[in-house]
Amino acid sequence: MFFIQLAVILLACHLFGWLAERLGQCRVVGEITAGIVLGPTVFGRLESSLGQSVGLFETQHIGWLAHVADLGLIFLMFQVGVHINQRHPEASAQGRFAALAIALLGLVLPFALGVGVALVAHEHLAPTYSKWGFAWFCGVALAVSAVPVMTRIVQSLALQETLVAHVTLRAAVITDVVGWVILGAIVFCSRVDGNPLDARYFAAQLLVAFVGFYGLTRYLVIPFIRRAQARDEHAAIMPMVISYVL
Repeated sequence: MFFIQLAVILLACHLFGWLAERLGQCRVVGEITAGIVLGPTVFGRLESSLGQSVGLFETQHIGWLAHVADLGLIFLMFQVGVHINQRHPEASAQGRFAALAIALLGLVLPFALGVGVALVAHEHLAPTYSKWGFAWFCGVALAVSAVPVMTRIVQSLALQETLVAHVTLRAAVITDVVGWVILGAIVFCSRVDGNPLDARYFAAQLLVAFVGFYGLTRYLVIPFIRRAQARDEHAAIMPMVISYVL
């Protein structure tokens, strides 16, 4: 089943990506459309209307596919981090301030809007859930940016080395990091349930994990990849990345 799912996804993404390029759009737009078509929005409703169920992408059949998708997303986000050049030749203090300002505005405004709408719509959309928990979650969901999609667009347009891409991706990464930290805080508050001992233990785990991964990435993985690139030893990069991610 996994290989059939993979073949269908690859063929659909290739077809819709090709159509998107013919329409003057980035390939990733077509690939997202392929996901919508294969999902419950189009294919699922078509199955329901015909009274037939293929079951290709039902929940019980996507176990391995979900793991592969998570792994692909991790690799893509790793690639984003590696290629954000903190010493871009055209970067300046003004450019860094612009990225920070864009990130803050892109985070605060959607977050406030999401919280406001969620508070009003709570009784209609999620009456069985905590009102403020639902509001915080909706705020974060609207605030975080689609860094993988943005990265693919930048790559499709060959803008990786431009100042615009540098500022945009940097702002998007800041927005995502802050957004995921807020989401982690929401999960943290929901798990500890007022127990101080659980709160300290959970916070210590998060702190150790963050410091460990930050130090490993900054002082070992990224310098290794940059040295390999400088020496044109590209074959050594992939084993290092795979080992680190796994």
